[in-house]
Amino acid sequence: MNRKKKETRNILIGLSGLTPQVITETLYCLSVREKIPVHALYVITTGKGREIIEGKTGLPPLAAEIERLTKLFQLKPPDFNSDEHVLIAKEDFELLQDVQTNKDNELFPDFIVDFIRRFAAAGNRLFCSLSGGRKTMSVAMAYALSLYGRPGDGLYHVIADPVFEASKKFFPETWEESAKLTLSEVPYVRLRDKLDNDPLYRQTTYMGMVREAQSQIENLIRLPACTADLKKMVIMIGKNIIPMQFFNMAVYLFFMEKKDPVEGGKRLKKENTERLLSIYESTGVPFGQRERVKKTLNNGNSGDALTKAVCNINNALRKALPDDIAPSYMIVNEGSYGKALYRVPL
Repeated sequence: MNRKKKETRNILIGLSGLTPQVITETLYCLSVREKIPVHALYVITTGKGREIIEGKTGLPPLAAEIERLTKLFQLKPPDFNSDEHVLIAKEDFELLQDVQTNKDNELFPDFIVDFIRRFAAAGNRLFCSLSGGRKTMSVAMAYALSLYGRPGDGLYHVIADPVFEASKKFFPETWEESAKLTLSEVPYVRLRDKLDNDPLYRQTTYMGMVREAQSQIENLIRLPACTADLKKMVIMIGKNIIPMQFFNMAVYLFFMEKKDPVEGGKRLKKENTERLLSIYESTGVPFGQRERVKKTLNNGNSGDALTKAVCNINNALRKALPDDIAPSYMIVNEGSYGKALYRVPL
């Protein structure tokens, strides 16, 4: 039975203080200029910011301007309503009115990081806008995406020409006005795949996540490069030089170029045997020795030859390398009894 592939939902998450125009400006740049459909829009703001967004201070309501934008450019409107999509941090059921005190500066980062963490899930692609809001909010947004962002999640900043900004318009309505907006993608360090996210997800505060991430980063091992010198027949890992015999060198290079585990057993698959022999010949091995090994591998003894080579290679690496890095370079067997699955973790 064919299952319909789940549609990726593009989620725009914006920050807003006293100028909600940055929200519609970002929405315009993504949906009109970049042709990226935005399926849902969330705005993180303060109590004061919500009043402005709802049109209680003289500016048009943000929801009305979003509706006007989508109608003008014939777009499907994103999911957005003030009750569910305008979010404010709370403390003891009191809405945060502004970011002014040390307590506020703790509360808002906790709220933003928790929100990004929950939305960085399969099926969502996040477009996070740093424009608008307090600087504290922007820092928390960037940090949260660094911890939980995945390939495809983006961090953005919209810049309006002073003339257009002074007009108080919520979005460009002509191509001449469009030229006065610049949407920049802000690079960020993606740590999600490099850190253990399980303890990070258990943290409940911004500072707790900072401490946990810093602790993990300090404990990361930097692995030196691994280089093969076929003229000298040695493997060089950092300052460590490991001599290799011709067949062992070929076996190591064979596994180093494989991204997926290779099935061992009594006999290698034909394509793997052929590739191993090709690498073996490239090492410059003498003709007589090459023919003997070729005959051995083609006679159905490739599994035994491979097992012996793996053992010899691992012994050499174990003797030459420090205990904390050796396992990353060794050939490990991840299979079950009777079914060897070899790979190099590096």
